Amino acid sequence: MLDPAYLAECDPRFTVTEHENFEIGMPLELEFYIDYMMTETNVAAAIRQGTPEDEIRMWCGDTLRGVFRNMEREVLFRGYFACMERRRPG
Repeated sequence: MLDPAYLAECDPRFTVTEHENFEIGMPLELEFYIDYMMTETNVAAAIRQGTPEDEIRMWCGDTLRGVFRNMEREVLFRGYFACMERRRPG
């Protein structure tokens, strides 16, 4: 998984100087959230392997309809930012 700890170890030429984890909540409607989910890499992989896009979209709707119940729901997105510098030869 790509995270600040991994970045700090992945290339000895660089060092992580700062990083911060964050979480952002956004109120979304079901259809907007499904549109977002359709951009995920696992969806793209399923489509490349032959699963019809409409079938994936329908499964998402069937699965999430009871959660959203025709209302906006706050969806939490977690992430981080990391600042890296090239290590000085020493």
